Amino acid sequence: MQTDSEVKPKKVETNKVSSLLTCYSALNLYAGLGGNRALWPEHVKVTAVEHDPEIARAYQDRFPDDIVIIGDAHVYLLDNYQRFDFIWSS
Repeated sequence: MQTDSEVKPKKVETNKVSSLLTCYSALNLYAGLGGNRALWPEHVKVTAVEHDPEIARAYQDRFPDDIVIIGDAHVYLLDNYQRFDFIWSS
């Protein structure tokens, strides 16, 4: 049994992106060229939503393992939010 003096507090991360370290799937809304995506861990399965087909193609070239959806981010979010551990909307 541990006493209070033996219990060490765990550090709580406050950085928004640190939440990605423990998630498995992320939804990247308004993906653009994926600027913030470049900072995310490689183990995270990312689905990106971008409405502009040319920008979506450029994103796909930059992140070939991500799923890229060309469409309305609001509609996709409402229909699919429950499938993701982490949602980034910017």
